[in-house]
Amino acid sequence: MADLPPSASPALADGLTHVETIVDLHSQWETTTLRFMAGRIAVGIDHPDWPRQQAARLAEIRRDLDRTVQRLAEVAGPEIVDMIAAAYERGHGSAPGQDRQRGLARRVWDAMRDLWARLTGNATRAYQRAVTVGTHAPAEQRRAAVQRELNRTADRGLTVDRDDHGRALALVPRVQVVLQTAAGNAAMDGYLDRMVAEGEDLVRVTLSPHPCPVCEPWEDRILSVTTSTRYPSIATARAAGLWHPRCRHTIEHYRPGQPRHPHAIAHKPGTYAQEQRQRAIERHIRSWKRREAAALDDVERQLARRKVRQWQAALRAHLAATGLQRSRQRERTDFGHSRPLKHALGG
Repeated sequence: MADLPPSASPALADGLTHVETIVDLHSQWETTTLRFMAGRIAVGIDHPDWPRQQAARLAEIRRDLDRTVQRLAEVAGPEIVDMIAAAYERGHGSAPGQDRQRGLARRVWDAMRDLWARLTGNATRAYQRAVTVGTHAPAEQRRAAVQRELNRTADRGLTVDRDDHGRALALVPRVQVVLQTAAGNAAMDGYLDRMVAEGEDLVRVTLSPHPCPVCEPWEDRILSVTTSTRYPSIATARAAGLWHPRCRHTIEHYRPGQPRHPHAIAHKPGTYAQEQRQRAIERHIRSWKRREAAALDDVERQLARRKVRQWQAALRAHLAATGLQRSRQRERTDFGHSRPLKHALGG
């Protein structure tokens, strides 16, 4: 085993293909589910008996959605376990023992089970909202009214949770945060386990140019990996919020009297504002791709495809002007490189 690295951060887990694969699985599930909803709603939509037919199908639709969620969990489950092992190994230098891996995986499993448990109900409610809108609309306006409601669902994505301010959280971004946080924490656990195994106990939290209020109290503080010293413990700092979702604070291996070695920040093209503009354009691309999946007819599908191309052109112009790099993965709502998920609804 190589020497203990002088520092570590949750960024050790960045770029894990397991994370990308699991996010892709949920993206594909969402897109296929929107397509399924639109297809079922479109059947007989211009017929006077459409509302009654839709009400009669609701229990069947819920059962179908349940099967898709079960399949999603079956395929994603092994990837989650592998993700934790790979992240831990990046921090530790070797794979975790079976019991350690099971304990680390349990945390993310609990979060994902809670998320999966909401999927059927939330998708069914989105379906019911579209049907209700169509039921109350005049017959000649039904199709347009239903399409507007499906577009609203596609724009925001299928929701699975709410944040502390009551705002709805969409499926794919929520999955990404849960997985990246779990992988980052597993990498840190691997590093800390190795420190303990090598008889080391102290670390220093590095400074950040823009610390959040949660992490700022811990900057430049010396922490103990265990609780055997006079310093605050890593566990205490974590409980207070250090290494919260998207936190990238680094810890440096520390010995008393050792000077601090600040990390050089690698230069990247573009500014923060330009990066945020890129993310906004990518969200528009994904939104119009979901609208394409939720289209009731070819006219709506063609409109959505034109919008996708327009936003892709805007992205290319923005990248050319700023020197930022394109990530096609962030533009996708279906699979980029991972193996297909056989959706229980087809597609």
